Amino acid sequence: MKNQISDSSKKNTARFAGILFLFSVTFPVINRVFVLSKLTVMGDVAATTNNVTNNLLLFRISILNELILSMSIVVTSVVLYILLKQVNKNLALFALLLRMMEAVVTSVFGLAGFIALQLSTDKQYSSSLPLENLQFIPG
Repeated sequence: MKNQISDSSKKNTARFAGILFLFSVTFPVINRVFVLSKLTVMGDVAATTNNVTNNLLLFRISILNELILSMSIVVTSVVLYILLKQVNKNLALFALLLRMMEAVVTSVFGLAGFIALQLSTDKQYSSSLPLENLQFIPG
């Protein structure tokens, strides 16, 4: 009887991990396609800045999406570690470490969005450097 409960619990945990993993894979794509594609203009910082200042709510939603994604990566990582540590504890711990690094990078991108929002909306910051100086032309 105890093994049935344990197996049932493992199956539910595995389903939960699978749903979280699918969320963490599809959510960034949805964010990029439906939110960020409406704001960014490749190679034109001035147009991107104008889009951000004209669509502040959309940009804030994008920042919130990045932070939600980083939290879901943490939860997914912990659940996968719980499931996989029985198979190979060292490999599961290594995977947990890599996923935590991914969550940190995702959080940094989200927090960088807050900085960009502050720079593009505050008159004190935006008037100190002309937008032409922010342009970057590769190669």
